[in-house]
Amino acid sequence: MNTRPVQILEDVRFFAWLAQRGITTAPGWSLGERLVFEGESIERAWRPVGIVSDLPAFINSVLNAAQQGGPWWLMRRGGGPWTDDFGEEGGMRNASLDRLIVGLGYGGASGALRLGVKEIEDVWLIVHNFFVFAWSLAEDLVVIPDDCSCILTFSNEGFVIGRFPSVDRADAFQAGLALAQPMPSHQAPTAPNAGS
Repeated sequence: MNTRPVQILEDVRFFAWLAQRGITTAPGWSLGERLVFEGESIERAWRPVGIVSDLPAFINSVLNAAQQGGPWWLMRRGGGPWTDDFGEEGGMRNASLDRLIVGLGYGGASGALRLGVKEIEDVWLIVHNFFVFAWSLAEDLVVIPDDCSCILTFSNEGFVIGRFPSVDRADAFQAGLALAQPMPSHQAPTAPNAGS
């Protein structure tokens, strides 16, 4: 049961709300499976580089380039309940995600969660854990800022897909990403001195 005082829109209402803002499901896809902007969608992708401890800075940069401080709408790809019953098939990955969602108080939630600055720790935990533990398309996490200026999908394949209504908005996002947090270098770590 959801115990948090946040706004939750069930799938049908959320997809209708998105449609009013120019976001729809791509032709040939099931409702909510691949969200795009009406007309032309500009798509770009980013993969975190560096070491594992760089991941929080990468995710923070992505979220803030989308909308500084939120609020953001979070939804599992295609919508539906935030916890599932994959049983043995999902293994520890799904069990970890379910435990997190229940522990944060969103266990009975179904649809999109609107989380803002008051829930920033929840946003961080949900995005990080879905990005790390996702193992199938069902665990892809969709994040849409409240102004609907972009659609972000944190993919189970380890990258973020951004969809934008225009090249200008995509370029502004890219610039915001670079300003929010310099991206980690591609330089390989050096081995510690064996003689010390």
